[in-house]
Amino acid sequence: LDPWQKTFDAANGAHVLAYASSQADARALAELPGVTERGAPVPLATVTVGPQGSTDRAFLAGLSRPTAVNVPVLTAGSQLREGGIVLERSLADALGIEVGDTLAVTGGHGSIDLPVLGTAVVPSQPRYPRRNPGLAWVTPATLERVEPDRTRWRWTEALRLANPSAAARFTEHAATPLRSRDPSFEAC
Repeated sequence: LDPWQKTFDAANGAHVLAYASSQADARALAELPGVTERGAPVPLATVTVGPQGSTDRAFLAGLSRPTAVNVPVLTAGSQLREGGIVLERSLADALGIEVGDTLAVTGGHGSIDLPVLGTAVVPSQPRYPRRNPGLAWVTPATLERVEPDRTRWRWTEALRLANPSAAARFTEHAATPLRSRDPSFEAC
């Protein structure tokens, strides 16, 4: 079994990962024909991470509970809990950040320091810096402390399909009505 497939299986990987501008749009995707399993919509904010003054961008995802689809697979440290952060492993490696370090996370309303609890991988995230911004996970309460302006949040919805080979067709079908309301909608 190749490493990506092993991660995909452990994460219950998404056949489609959609980015939407609202929680309602993210939820609507899960109701489309062909969806067999979904995660909960996850809020995202774009932040900078690293030492004070850092310019390394990351999507900060607010996980309220373990999700059913596209589960972050822990590679070091401990699971996510309130007041801490888990970094996608390649982002942590590129920035030279280790479990136990304290990381400055800066949103639209200032910076907070968070302890790095662990590192994880998901099959939907290419390695940083090839995929920029990077990815990190916090609880929704921590996300709200970092970026309290919910108008700056986007949402992801991880979906598994009855026919995974139909993902491109499903994405195009799902995108048409959402793109007419939200030109920033994207699915991968």
